[in-house]
Amino acid sequence: MGDLTGLLDDARAEAKRRGHGSVVPAHLAIVLHERHPQELASILPAAEAALARLPVTYDSPDLRADVVALEPLLKSGDIDAVAAALSHAISESTPEPSDGTAFAIPEVLSDSVRIVPPDDSIVGRSATVDAILDHLDRKQPTPVLLVGEEGSGRTAIASALAGSLAARGIPVVRIDNARTPGERQLSALTEMLRLAPGNAVIFADDIEIALGLGFAGGVAGAYIAALRPAFEQEGQRIVVVIPTDYLPRLQGTDRELVDEFARVKLPPLPDDVLRSIIDARAADIGAFHGVAIDAATIEAALAPAQDGDLGTHPALAIRRLDIAATRAARHSRAATPEDVPVIRSTERRVDPKALALALREQIVGQDAAIDTVAGRLAVTVAQLDLNPHRPDGVFLFAGPTGVGKTALALAMARALFGSDGSLVRIDMSELHSEHTVAKLVGSPPGYVGHDDPSGWLTTQIRSTPRCVLLLDEIEKADPQVWNTFLQVFDAGRLTDLRGATADFREVVIVMTTNLGAETFSDKGAIGFVDNPGSAAADTSTVREILRRTMRPELLNRIDEILVFTPLSPEAVTEIARMRTADALAVLRERGYQVEASQDLLDLIARIGFSREYGAREMLRTVERLVLQPLAALPAGAYRAIVTGDSATWQAA
Repeated sequence: MGDLTGLLDDARAEAKRRGHGSVVPAHLAIVLHERHPQELASILPAAEAALARLPVTYDSPDLRADVVALEPLLKSGDIDAVAAALSHAISESTPEPSDGTAFAIPEVLSDSVRIVPPDDSIVGRSATVDAILDHLDRKQPTPVLLVGEEGSGRTAIASALAGSLAARGIPVVRIDNARTPGERQLSALTEMLRLAPGNAVIFADDIEIALGLGFAGGVAGAYIAALRPAFEQEGQRIVVVIPTDYLPRLQGTDRELVDEFARVKLPPLPDDVLRSIIDARAADIGAFHGVAIDAATIEAALAPAQDGDLGTHPALAIRRLDIAATRAARHSRAATPEDVPVIRSTERRVDPKALALALREQIVGQDAAIDTVAGRLAVTVAQLDLNPHRPDGVFLFAGPTGVGKTALALAMARALFGSDGSLVRIDMSELHSEHTVAKLVGSPPGYVGHDDPSGWLTTQIRSTPRCVLLLDEIEKADPQVWNTFLQVFDAGRLTDLRGATADFREVVIVMTTNLGAETFSDKGAIGFVDNPGSAAADTSTVREILRRTMRPELLNRIDEILVFTPLSPEAVTEIARMRTADALAVLRERGYQVEASQDLLDLIARIGFSREYGAREMLRTVERLVLQPLAALPAGAYRAIVTGDSATWQAA
């Protein structure tokens, strides 16, 4: 039979894989069956049935006394004697269920259909179990659709439900669709509906897999047809489990079916309950890996889900701690927060001077706004503000068109998060009526887009939780849209119609508006501004217009209102130089040797800037005067000849 230590290690690994806290003879039978399939074939069904009754836990698996007692036989290598001893030990340690609840699970389904062991130790879910029983215990039971986030403990509800029903002799039979081969998923459901005792609860987990909801064109008709008898059979109790994200797709597949269920939502665990669960799991995980896990490491594991994370807490925190302990064990040391696979917000810092310098390299003529933004972000990103649950910043950029409001938001995304992809932009002019709130949090079932959450704001923030959110032209949005954002500004969270919640705590929100821009144009100041005193007076007027126009509850939740002033002639010239330098850098990479003369820069500044659009046309001007003409010429050295409002290029 090979090395005894290796055999026991394999049995311990099998116990851990199944989530069992003890290594029992049945685990040995499973492991030995892989090495001696003929001798152990007759024991396998009893072993699987025994393991199905063990409580699922995250305890470190320990060798039970009856396993230790088998060691002399295991050392002897007498496989027949071992098989007989295992058969006896399994039958002795696994009594049959009483009260007429026993039934045979077909061997072909023994890996995916199990009687759920009662577990009274699951905390924080009594209200959910009671809500399920409100429907299952009716004179005519109503089937239950249990909806929750991935990793929120949906499957643990089966054990808690079994614990609540154990005293009444009612078994809970779990169909694990994630472990059932596709061709058997339908038969698993129909067989259990046929074989399970009349008072049993059928717990169909991960129903989205059986229905094919994760794949375009998934066929769900046969499975749905098999579910319908459960609604008609007298006294049949069934709980169907689905992740929140898949509910809209199920509604789109068969709205009538969904309406026949009593829907129970699995809420997030309270913070104190979640912490107690993770504390207990940390002790088990640490014991298994032989490492210590301190409070700081646990706190790091409890950080919100981030880009790339699968699922939510408590499963997410447990997975992070297991990885951290694995890393620590490789180096024979205690686990630390650095071992946790998560970006820790508490470690983020912003140097206001460095940030301001980085922004000034991209934005010209708005130094006051840049300094204010950098100072505010230095406080919030380091979580030193008095309301850490709110977004890292809520800014309102006001002022004329083309003076750098949107450009500063993009520069902030680059400086804070490293890429243009960290800017999430919403054109608020598209949210001009009440029903357009659906673009943020989804539309009700039956409406266009209800089953495609990819464009919803909540989906975008959940996939990019550290970003700059740009709300362009906020004044054009419907007031109902503003109400939606009030919740975001105040609580740092937004829940969509699927029940999925997006976390905005590490999001910087920038709103732009043209309200008050006419103040500058009325005084002839759109274009070039030469009088700082006049600009200051105009800024004060714009702020007053904003106060009269926008609702007080919105303004009160904005961290900083920044008025962008018209650009000075020097600023316009510098913008022309920067945009031209960008174009010349691209040309040099392709073999062109081009220098920008002062008369060319003056021409670009003059044509690329206007009283109406500010510097918004500067890039197009550079493209028209520099890139387009040179694109028609072979690589080489060229110089510009400026004549009036045009430029031609000649070989240098």
